[in-house]
Amino acid sequence: MAKGKKTGGRVKGSVNIFTKSVREVINDAFREMQLKPGVNMLEWGQSNPTEFYRLASKLIPMQVSNDPENPMPSVIIQIIPDPECKPIE
Repeated sequence: MAKGKKTGGRVKGSVNIFTKSVREVINDAFREMQLKPGVNMLEWGQSNPTEFYRLASKLIPMQVSNDPENPMPSVIIQIIPDPECKPIE
């Protein structure tokens, strides 16, 4: 083991090759599923809104760095139900 400076291995923050390939396969399968009627995310989200929002909330970063030179814009999300929207049967 080298003392002091790191001399080998993966670069800090790089993605594992296996993890990257699994993500690509899942993304390809997801894209293909979205093309099939009755099996897409929009229809599932409309019929399962609680689960959809639970899943969507996990995609929001949990930690935001406070950089005074590059401040994060404030975003307000308001969900307004559509009275004409009917559940998919």
